Amino acid sequence: MNIEPQTGLIAFGSNQGNPKQIFADAVAQLGRTDGVNIVRISTEIWTRPIRGQSEKNNEQDAENSDYLNAVIRIQTSLNPQELHAATAKIEHEFGRVREHRWGDRSIDLDLLLLGSQIVDSDTLTLPHPRMTFRRFVLEPAAEIAAELIHPIANCSIEQLLEKINSPDKTMGIALTKSRNRESVASQAIQTLSESYPQWKFKKIFCQKKYLEIHQDLSILVIQDPPQQTIGLDPEESWQRAICFPGPCLRLNPQADYEKTLIELRAAIQTIG
Repeated sequence: MNIEPQTGLIAFGSNQGNPKQIFADAVAQLGRTDGVNIVRISTEIWTRPIRGQSEKNNEQDAENSDYLNAVIRIQTSLNPQELHAATAKIEHEFGRVREHRWGDRSIDLDLLLLGSQIVDSDTLTLPHPRMTFRRFVLEPAAEIAAELIHPIANCSIEQLLEKINSPDKTMGIALTKSRNRESVASQAIQTLSESYPQWKFKKIFCQKKYLEIHQDLSILVIQDPPQQTIGLDPEESWQRAICFPGPCLRLNPQADYEKTLIELRAAIQTIG
């Protein structure tokens, strides 16, 4: 059975070895993959590593090599799992070792979008869960695919980039009225306010239509699914919650203060 080709976006990153040569070789290897046709490649950009650390620790980490980033636009007849397996195979061939999150790496090939498909499994999340606010992804993606629509945010890549480029930076943290969750959010906001005085922070208590009245946010962070979703299973509640028309970060609702702070710092640092 012939499968209608779909447009896909793949992000590249590398800060070990010779990133430019690795990028060229990886693109060539991807182009030789059955069922994949490379349509366009973005301009390469260099970016500082994002660790989610405090600004002081980031300065101490400045000796780490910058990343070479780019985005590849493809047409493919592969399904998401097949395409993910193909990119993982290329990563392995180029010596990718997954030691720890946000660590240095020889190659990173992240599947960002594949048509309007939504996947949430143990091995693959599609669209990429952090692409909506990562400047080093959105800028090269907008160069070659500004018109593509993010199927959850329901807005274009160009609109997502415009959102994080807004001079008014506001992070909304959506949570349920739980003493523990509110305490974590309050501590994080206090710490972040001291480190990032140019940002505003809002606590948004989840209710049925809270997403519709907070569209001024630079980024929405969801700690918990919205309440008043009777009859919906937990995953469907999340799907409804993250249909926010803009950059959105979904946190593990069980994350403690330290893990939450790292995630929020990383989001702010990558927006810039």
